[in-house]
Amino acid sequence: MTEGSDGKTIDGMSLTRIADLIDLLRKETYQPKPARRVYISKKNAKMRLLGGPSFDDKLVQKVTRMILEAIYEGQFQDCSHGFRSNAFYD
Repeated sequence: MTEGSDGKTIDGMSLTRIADLIDLLRKETYQPKPARRVYISKKNAKMRLLGGPSFDDKLVQKVTRMILEAIYEGQFQDCSHGFRSNAFYD
């Protein structure tokens, strides 16, 4: 429920909002919003920059990952483990 850089949350998600995103992607006019950047303190008293994308950007990233996984997962070898969600480690 954390607001993204555009002030929107998942709570405001609707079929209309999804359809608008799909339309922008089809037209190739989708533009990600700049991430909201906040400094948070670390245990060693230093500060770390944390960037939070808008919810729409997170949704587009997730769907893109799902599509690419569906296309390429079957082509990886069983010994390929890096950055794979269902990789099995022996």
